[in-house]
Amino acid sequence: CSLPVPVVTNSARNVLWTFPNVVNSASDAGVEQMSWQITAVVANVAAASNGAALTNQMDADGVVVTAAAVNVREPTLELTTSLPAGPVDASDTVTVSVRMQETAGGVATAHDVRATLTLPTDLAYAANIGGTCAAPTVSTGGQDVNFDFTSLANASDCTFTFDTTVAAGVTIGGTLTLPSVLTWTSRAGDVTTTQSTFSAVAVERTGDTADPGAAQNDYRDTDSDSIGVQDVSVTKTLVGGARDVRIGDLVSYTVTVEVPEGNSASIAVQDTL
Repeated sequence: CSLPVPVVTNSARNVLWTFPNVVNSASDAGVEQMSWQITAVVANVAAASNGAALTNQMDADGVVVTAAAVNVREPTLELTTSLPAGPVDASDTVTVSVRMQETAGGVATAHDVRATLTLPTDLAYAANIGGTCAAPTVSTGGQDVNFDFTSLANASDCTFTFDTTVAAGVTIGGTLTLPSVLTWTSRAGDVTTTQSTFSAVAVERTGDTADPGAAQNDYRDTDSDSIGVQDVSVTKTLVGGARDVRIGDLVSYTVTVEVPEGNSASIAVQDTL
């Protein structure tokens, strides 16, 4: 017989086929049966979380059978961004270190991995990529530098580095802060268009809450680090060294102000005797 059009309800979780007037008139010893294949999508919903066992149950006129479970496995990555101790001054090279690792709870390959670092205005990207990760694809936009990786396998732990240059006009005594974001997806390629005509969330899980699935798209981690800019240093020494003086004697001091490379709106030096 031909397969009837099913009635789909409950957010595409219930599918009902109704076969009217089924007559089996065979009288031989053979087994007559109807067979068809169902394709389901692991939806981007809260129930599909790491470690969840998803089962498919069928009820045919009161006869209930359950297929073997499929177990959800998710990648969970952690981002660590590190800058050297500093301080730095104008035109210095600052090497940034970025570590990406799968945490203990992660048990799957992460796809379309992107690390985005937003450079402060006084740091410029200077390439020279190194480290233990596979070579990324690099793109820039404004102060953002994106490092794209096809995937990170289960249990991955790698680090990549790159250079930046401190601007000639950096403000002395300031702080350079570098925020970073790591995102990834559950499937390779763009699978944000639904794969089912019955559900809008038959899609991959991402790190962007604007994608289908909204808050379920939690494949995202953030970090930040800072480095100080060299400040003015002042030394004062007593000319002639420590000694006894009389009332009315003149005492001389040498004041040295060391100004690092960079800019400052003003430098005020106050001596308190």
